[in-house]
Amino acid sequence: MTVVATSKRDSWVNRAWYVQPETANRLKSYVNRQQENGTNIDASDVVNEALAAFLSGNAVTANQSASELADLVDLVVSLKNDVEELQKWRKSQVSPKEQWVDDLRMQIKRKCGKGLIIDAVGKSKLNPNGKCRLSKIAPDRSRTSVTLPHDWLPENAKAILDDAIHIHECLLAGLTIKDALKYRWRNA
Repeated sequence: MTVVATSKRDSWVNRAWYVQPETANRLKSYVNRQQENGTNIDASDVVNEALAAFLSGNAVTANQSASELADLVDLVVSLKNDVEELQKWRKSQVSPKEQWVDDLRMQIKRKCGKGLIIDAVGKSKLNPNGKCRLSKIAPDRSRTSVTLPHDWLPENAKAILDDAIHIHECLLAGLTIKDALKYRWRNA
């Protein structure tokens, strides 16, 4: 089945789940070997185990042989390389004009986790850039949004990030997103 992407975002979503065939085969063979030995394990467990082994300094446990550990480390390296290739491809799909937006979204996700997104709102002939809207996505997928007092311009990226971090901290303290914005600008 061939999936035709209708937009850059669709093609990114389709590619996001792509892993190089060699890596996928390694992962499948490792999972199959473990299941043949009576271990109830799936691919996500293998990746978690591989990362743990890699981060712990490659120490061999009682349940692992040196060759299994080497396979796990090779698997981590393969997955890392696939992700790096995917990130390079993704950056090539974003126009240089909008690269700052993509970078800012990644910074917000790193600092605040999932659930806060930004976009432009209020574009018009008189204000071609618009303002920045910050939205909080709840686990039930409902959204609450506020408009930040910053124009949607690259030079405002730092201020937008600072506001997003502050609002995220207020949300963790139990405030609503609208109250968090009021609190931010009342104390600024």
